[in-house]
Amino acid sequence: MHSLLTTSLVLASSTAPSLPSGTLLDDAVLIRTFANGAVTPITPMSAASSGTHLWTVDGGSIGGSELVRYLPDGTLDAALPSGFDARSIFTDSSGALFGKAYGGNVYSIDPNGVATLLFDLPEGNPQASASFNADDTELYTLSTNGILRRYDATTGAALSSTPLLGWGVTVPSETGHPDAHQLETTPTGRILTYSDGIVSEWDLAGNRIGTCSVPIATASDFDTVWSFSVADPGFVYLLNTISDEWEVYDVGTALAVNYCSPAVPNSTGFPASISATGSPLAADNDLTLLVEDLPPGEFGYFLVGSDQGTLAPPGSQGILCIVCAGFQGCAGIGRYNRSGEIVQGPTGSLSVDLTALPLSPPVAVAPGDTWNFQCWYRDLGSSNFSDAIAVQFL
Repeated sequence: MHSLLTTSLVLASSTAPSLPSGTLLDDAVLIRTFANGAVTPITPMSAASSGTHLWTVDGGSIGGSELVRYLPDGTLDAALPSGFDARSIFTDSSGALFGKAYGGNVYSIDPNGVATLLFDLPEGNPQASASFNADDTELYTLSTNGILRRYDATTGAALSSTPLLGWGVTVPSETGHPDAHQLETTPTGRILTYSDGIVSEWDLAGNRIGTCSVPIATASDFDTVWSFSVADPGFVYLLNTISDEWEVYDVGTALAVNYCSPAVPNSTGFPASISATGSPLAADNDLTLLVEDLPPGEFGYFLVGSDQGTLAPPGSQGILCIVCAGFQGCAGIGRYNRSGEIVQGPTGSLSVDLTALPLSPPVAVAPGDTWNFQCWYRDLGSSNFSDAIAVQFL
């Protein structure tokens, strides 16, 4: 019904082989970067987001890997010993952190980085990473020669295997080391792999259904390939080995796409930022909005609308990024300002009822819709806005 606005941030990419079209962007959008916090880095293996923290891990040491914890903005928080030789870290839909070691051992990891062994996967590729499926009932790994293997997420028991069709043909380098070991999943349960600057998307039948070119300067570097991860959820993380920075890309699989970013800073000195968690499936009715860096104690509420644009409302120091014909009394912008919906700084969240967006009359979200969300809030006698997000529902 509504089309997602194309931004001017799309970056040019190098020449790639003839690739299939699909649900991914043609060219990845660089969202942000943050410094690699590893104190004694070996080989960067993975990144993950638990919601409250970002995490990275390296591997290749018998004595155990270094697990690094960051604040959500990428600021280094702590460097911790993992106790195992990691090949990946990953989260379930609740944000709980897990890790897979060289071989098949799978661990749960607590917020302080303490790992507890859960089970040993009967995996034939000891270098393989691991990732949950969309509903956390299965674990996926990628064996050599492009074989997707599926395991019970509770017991680690093997379930089935599926060959990825055309593996090593469309992207010849993906049969090499370490390209052939790295696999990630999207919020909708699709499979992602990475090789030579190209992210490929696969369905569960093993069909390559989309590709995206990622313009990272070290696209084919050994450590960059190892670092390939998906977090937040839906953004691709890769380590630039020249700058030693993690680069975060939207390849078209993120639940929400930010725009009007960054917002105008408020009295804290920082701009308020909005994000979302949940499912992109309209039928799931599972969307939670989160806003951070509001002025402490100040109140605000979320807005929703179908159209993007910019407007500086009178009396506000910020920019409204959801527009229609007139702000005051506009039926095209919904407000979550009823009892129980008001947020108070510095952070706030709201579970959205997708069956009744607060418009006039209420609107139910349908597959194919794109809806935009933003937060308005008070700030020292004036008002301001967060940046905005667009969520495309399936």
